[in-house]
Amino acid sequence: MLKTIPDALRARMDRSAARRRYADLQDTLNETFDGLYMVQDHDDRAALQDRAAQLTEQLAETHTVAWGRDADADGRPMAYSLAGQAALLRQVAATERAVIGVVPWSDAEPFPGDEYRTELLAWTELAHTSAPDRRASCLRRLRSLAAEHLGDRAAEVLVVLTEGEEHRAGGSTKRPCRYRLSRGAFPLKCGHLEAWIMDPGKEVSLMALKHYPEEFKTDAVALFLS
Repeated sequence: MLKTIPDALRARMDRSAARRRYADLQDTLNETFDGLYMVQDHDDRAALQDRAAQLTEQLAETHTVAWGRDADADGRPMAYSLAGQAALLRQVAATERAVIGVVPWSDAEPFPGDEYRTELLAWTELAHTSAPDRRASCLRRLRSLAAEHLGDRAAEVLVVLTEGEEHRAGGSTKRPCRYRLSRGAFPLKCGHLEAWIMDPGKEVSLMALKHYPEEFKTDAVALFLS
């Protein structure tokens, strides 16, 4: 059935409003990332990362109306990429808290034959590493692992976090002119992402999230772990 003119106009107005909200959210997210270049305290950094994850989830909820499905070259919708970004941000926040003992994180090694061994070891090292240069090295490795399973768009958020750690390692107290995530890096609604946990090829990062402290899990992350 053809849309009536009022229906078409309403859809256009909704899309316009969603795009304005999306732009506002993205500006706030970039400002939050700016803070990570300057803040040294691990607990404060974790709070900023959780805030960034929350904003990313809100972008996911807005993306469909604002920009459509926006799949990448491998067919992953932006929803998938955004949910991956948010989960990675919350995971990094948990490692920040583990460094100062706010949350427990076992340093026991995975079994030698564990197919998730490489990623789990990298997350564990990050959770027991406070030096910015070493954290940057861990994040670079995790970025490569995440890209294999979640796609480059989801893993791009770890590039931003890596640059923040490198900036801190250099001892600068100035706010940098940094890399910013573009709309193309953002990717829908977390409730539509059951496909992630149904695809065996995407399980590595999900297995890493099994270490996520219960008190910091959100509904979006719980969906992946269910």
